[in-house]
Amino acid sequence: MDMKASVLPLFVGVGIMLVSCGSEERISREVFEEVQQANEVKKVSEVDIFNEAMKWGEEISLEAQKQLMAILTKAVEEKGPEGAVKFCHVEALPLLKELGDQYGVTIRRVSNQYRNPVDQPHGEEKMLLEAYEYNQEHGLKHTPNVQRTDDGSTLLFTKAITIPNGLCLNCHGQVGTDISAETSQKLSQVYPQDKATGHNIGDLRGMWSIAIPQKAIVDRL
Repeated sequence: MDMKASVLPLFVGVGIMLVSCGSEERISREVFEEVQQANEVKKVSEVDIFNEAMKWGEEISLEAQKQLMAILTKAVEEKGPEGAVKFCHVEALPLLKELGDQYGVTIRRVSNQYRNPVDQPHGEEKMLLEAYEYNQEHGLKHTPNVQRTDDGSTLLFTKAITIPNGLCLNCHGQVGTDISAETSQKLSQVYPQDKATGHNIGDLRGMWSIAIPQKAIVDRL
């Protein structure tokens, strides 16, 4: 992508109030300094914006993963794999929504091998997810990505999600070996369109999709 430097005015000029005293006009030092500050133009390049989006997206995805895994691990320890199914069904999406609201972004986990149909990719996500699938199939390294969305006002951060350990196989592994009959039955009840089983450690599960408003990025720079 050709990243051409752009100038983003963050403030518009404000009028200078003049105080007349006879034929002499005076401008208070305080007002003058306020105007000077308000008229500053912050120069931000496309490189700066994309680098900050990458940095911020990585930070948010790691925090989201950390929170999900902590609660998921606790659910498994207390109630077994069936407890994890309940957590993912009831609490995972609200947790991501709350975290997204906290950062002012939209956080999604998307997959073509989805468990919940709401996690299907859409728009730009489809092409980006296909790229991660290609990398996985050909043994290539997954690297996070930042793309500007079609409307130009949002940066989309994506990052591959892989199966990290055996804990995840309790619900995403092989039916009959990793996944017990009880858990399999529960999954069928809760997710009748489930496509998220049959995985091994290291397999691609999907990707993080984090939509970050450009204004929020510029405000951080």
